[in-house]
Amino acid sequence: MRILVVEDNRDILANLADYLSLKGYTVDCAQDGLSGLH
Repeated sequence: MRILVVEDNRDILANLADYLSLKGYTVDCAQDGLSGLH
């Protein structure tokens, strides 16, 4: 399963992406909503 994480705090974004990756998800990250839509 692929998940998009949008979070403006880099530390939270990195930690959440790492956690989800460890759980087997493919993670795409964006630091704002506009970037997340592209």
